[in-house]
Amino acid sequence: AWSAAQALAFDAALAVPLAREQRLGGDLDAAQATLATIDPASLSPVAHAAWLDERASIARAEAARLPVGDAATAERRDELLRASARDLEQALALEPTPDREYRLGLVEVDLGEPERAIPALERSLASGPFVPEHAATLGYAYQSVGRYEDAGRELARSLDTDRDQLPLYEDLAYVRVKEMRNDDAITLLEQAIDNTPLYPADDAAERAAIDERRLAMRREVSELSRSFSLLAYTSICFGTSNCEVGAATPLSAGASKSQGGVELAYRPPVIGYRDGRVFEVISRTLFEQEVNSIVPRGQTTVITLGVRYKPLSFVDGYLSAERLFGVGSDAQSNVLLRGTLGWQQGYAMQPGVPRWWYTTLYGDVARTVAAPHDWFFYGEARQGMTFNVYGDRTMLTPHLYARGRFQTGDGSDFQEVDLGLGVVLRWLFRADEYHDYQSSAELLPRVGYDAYNSDGRDLTVSLTAIVRF
Repeated sequence: AWSAAQALAFDAALAVPLAREQRLGGDLDAAQATLATIDPASLSPVAHAAWLDERASIARAEAARLPVGDAATAERRDELLRASARDLEQALALEPTPDREYRLGLVEVDLGEPERAIPALERSLASGPFVPEHAATLGYAYQSVGRYEDAGRELARSLDTDRDQLPLYEDLAYVRVKEMRNDDAITLLEQAIDNTPLYPADDAAERAAIDERRLAMRREVSELSRSFSLLAYTSICFGTSNCEVGAATPLSAGASKSQGGVELAYRPPVIGYRDGRVFEVISRTLFEQEVNSIVPRGQTTVITLGVRYKPLSFVDGYLSAERLFGVGSDAQSNVLLRGTLGWQQGYAMQPGVPRWWYTTLYGDVARTVAAPHDWFFYGEARQGMTFNVYGDRTMLTPHLYARGRFQTGDGSDFQEVDLGLGVVLRWLFRADEYHDYQSSAELLPRVGYDAYNSDGRDLTVSLTAIVRF
């Protein structure tokens, strides 16, 4: 209709609506040509602002069309977006409106400059009626610059006004995690999980992506809702000459080939889990076992009480301090300082995937504070492949391993490095609609040979059983 009117007789007042019609129809060249027929200096301030508005929209549309490519393409995209921002700033100087402020904020977001977008987005909300979409955009900009409290406020305002914004439940939940409001995050994630059947999915790839998001949310709920955890393990060494190694009490990982124990950990409210950082109160019962047996050596039993802290959210490393209470006649009372560091890939179940590579690295160093002063070192590396053997809940992982145990100080010194083959059979349980598997039972038979042993080399056969609850 606009094109037909212009064809009959040129009217400057129709040029901007015509250019808009052409832009929305996908013909950006025609839209630019239509705007070029007008001398903006001849327009009133309001009409001039509308003309600048449309030119800014055409430039942003051109930028959106550019493929993701080389540096030259990225530079051209930035040029277009910056031109769009300049036009909108000039239009705002002529006639400020909430919508123009909002679109200026969007352009700054497109440029990857959320700190520049925030003032315009704030003005768009302050100068006009409340628009949920505008509040959500401002919330995401706050989130991008680390202003999580402000982000949570705006995203919550938007969601409270329009409950049909399905992505906001999940996005606001992760902001609440950043704010350490874990209970609120759990509630939002459970609502987001309930909403996943409503997410649009046109093909198998999109359905798989939704399933992955749902699994990630269930795992996050499991982590956020954990207060207590229990670990029980036993490791049986079959042999004679090299099964008894290390201290009378196995104070760190791998300090003995034949050992067992139970660990109880508690995460206090608020400080227990803070966006990936963890603080726990822990108690362990540790003992050596008779060779070829799971029978504990009562004289080696130690009970500990202490705290454990994971200071970095992105590193699986813990620092701990424990008071040791020697219960057995050969056990010592002392204070143990300990640090552990781990990295793993392919450990978690991958639903629907038949097999995947598995890699893990682990290091453990410990030190007794009082006499006898001893250092304990343990390191292990595994490389193998995991097979999803039953119902996305049972995994079989054959792997090669290398591990080293070292102890030095006032007590017995020893050094050992062994290489071998192991197979982990792990069964997962305790899952529901909102939680991924929270518990597991694991069997690990191993056959290894001492590449180096200060007490003499030998072949070792062992079986480890672990239950995590």
